Amino acid sequence: YDYLNAFYRKDRKWDKLIILQKKWTENLQNDYQKVAPYASIAETYLFKQSNKDDAIEYFEKVLAIDPKYINAIEHLKKLYTENDDIEELIGVQQKEAALINSVDEKVDRLKSLVLLARTKANNTGLAIKLLNLILECSPTDKDAFEALNMFIPKEESKNEAKSDSAPKSDADSKSDPESEDSPKPESSKLATVT
Repeated sequence: YDYLNAFYRKDRKWDKLIILQKKWTENLQNDYQKVAPYASIAETYLFKQSNKDDAIEYFEKVLAIDPKYINAIEHLKKLYTENDDIEELIGVQQKEAALINSVDEKVDRLKSLVLLARTKANNTGLAIKLLNLILECSPTDKDAFEALNMFIPKEESKNEAKSDSAPKSDADSKSDPESEDSPKPESSKLATVT
């Protein structure tokens, strides 16, 4: 393996190198032994073949085994940003936030992801998931609690609207948070959509 690995690198035979590394990795018994070869395959795809899709696949395999592999996280953040794949970018940044020891720093990072989920990905469900993570870290976080209270009724009313196409009665519109007559909750920074 080592001889062929060096030979293919020297002769710049990237396809053959990748095939060799994949076959060698298949024979490894322990998943953690696969991390370095997967990272090498991903970097070969990325830097030697400019194949971003396959590089992403192998960096994701690395993180599936070792979520603390910072190099894979950094490459994926860059690749997802270049591909404008905001939801995948948020997923990787969420994995990165999980590595932060300071509760305040972790909460701040998750709050920035909530805003990204709302403004760029326009994904309320993802924003709610992130808000729940904030509240797991810091159960008394006022911004997260307020934003969550604003989002959940909206999500529930969307689901009800899909299942109930009948017109609303006056009683229904008074309890509807989207109704013009309903009192509006105080705005939260995390719930703001620009």
